[in-house]
Amino acid sequence: MTASFFLVAAQTFLDAGFRKAMPKFGAWLERVFSLPAYVSVAGHIKLAAKAIAPTLKVEVKKVEEKKAAPAKKPAATEDEDGNPIEEKKAPNPLDLLPPSSFDLFNFKTFYVNHKDKSGEAIDEFLKIYDPAGYALWFLHYDKYKGEGEVLYKTENLSKGFLQRFDQFRKHAFARHIVLGEEPNLEIEGVWLFRGTTIP
Repeated sequence: MTASFFLVAAQTFLDAGFRKAMPKFGAWLERVFSLPAYVSVAGHIKLAAKAIAPTLKVEVKKVEEKKAAPAKKPAATEDEDGNPIEEKKAPNPLDLLPPSSFDLFNFKTFYVNHKDKSGEAIDEFLKIYDPAGYALWFLHYDKYKGEGEVLYKTENLSKGFLQRFDQFRKHAFARHIVLGEEPNLEIEGVWLFRGTTIP
């Protein structure tokens, strides 16, 4: 019955003042709630004379006095002569490798600006490649269930994978390709890393 939707409200906040302002609604509720069939199922319903005000439980936290900790000396930002001290960052282990004759930055610039990427650009790479300073690795992406079924999602996955190497770009170069047809797509690629192992 529709009146059952108003049962809890009529017992808590639809008080006598509300029912007086809406006499037809109030009379209808009282009539339905007093029907013998309704009383046999829900029992006698007592309507709210006054709306129940919400009460918020406020937790009282005990304030403990904390012992004053000894004041720490601020880190020195200037040397004895008043010159600012620069914070030293931990060196990147790849920057500490022996120098290589292969200039990765210049090759990337050449590759990006060259039209024939699969021909002359690769030929140039093979001429200047230094296997003692850099290593080439083949990549095959192992898919999770549901991956590699839709082309644009697979391409986004491949691009997102490359974008997350943002802080590693100085020491790596990669090309990925999406192979196959929907719903059996694969991601493969070639990586060039600084050093002879995968960092």
